[in-house]
Amino acid sequence: VHCLDEDFEAAAEVIMESGDKAASYYLAQQHERANRTNEAIDFYSRAGRYNHAVRLAQKSGLDNDLMRLSVMSSKDTMVSSARYFEAKGDMQQAVTLYQRAGSVAKALNLCFRARLFDELRQIADTIAEDAAKGKPGTDPETLAKCADFFVQHKQHEKAVHMYVMGGRIGD
Repeated sequence: VHCLDEDFEAAAEVIMESGDKAASYYLAQQHERANRTNEAIDFYSRAGRYNHAVRLAQKSGLDNDLMRLSVMSSKDTMVSSARYFEAKGDMQQAVTLYQRAGSVAKALNLCFRARLFDELRQIADTIAEDAAKGKPGTDPETLAKCADFFVQHKQHEKAVHMYVMGGRIGD
């Protein structure tokens, strides 16, 4: 009723008190139609509709909001946001999102191309931990590939760490 009267402040108060997700979604749509992007993003988030909030953040170039919202969203939405950051040249954000979405190979390739040593080590550490726990989909050879990359770029301390994590101490 408040939305029909265009009393969005009253509508927001009702939503804050009730926590109703459907009402949050409806109010977010009203804000989006009126080009009140920040308010729309906020209410889409409250409604748990992160894909809509992410879409608006991308469209508006609100990269800080985009990153925050993307990590709370689905894997598909994370990959979409990772592609957005990759296209903008923000490889660190792209790597983080690809990794969180489970696209570890893509994250590693970006690390290699962009020479993101710290991110590469973080991913390799995660792979090593997963391999130690016997999680499927982990590849100890990936650690050796990471170590070789570190050696090529004179990051010897990181290379040694990767070889040890991969159980290739004699290398």
